[in-house]
Amino acid sequence: MDCQHLYIKNSIKIHKHENDPRFVAQISFACNECNLPFQFLDLPSDNLALDNMYQPSAPGVGITALLPIIPMQITESQVSDLLKMESSLTFEVEEKV
Repeated sequence: MDCQHLYIKNSIKIHKHENDPRFVAQISFACNECNLPFQFLDLPSDNLALDNMYQPSAPGVGITALLPIIPMQITESQVSDLLKMESSLTFEVEEKV
């Protein structure tokens, strides 16, 4: 395959069950040019349902990650500081020579 996978698309869906403060983030990535999915590494693949809100997993062949998340317990001023810090982070694909 000649594609270098330099342009990556993502899908992020958030699921919430009633009567539980936790959420599950369902995340996947694929090459925007050739549509080849990316695999998550080192996540257990045995949790096959969104019902498990307590352990991260990558069911099946690992192209979708299920990650438990919960809102942070912080003050409004801490939220503002956190968002400023997060906005300064950038992620780029680096080509290795």
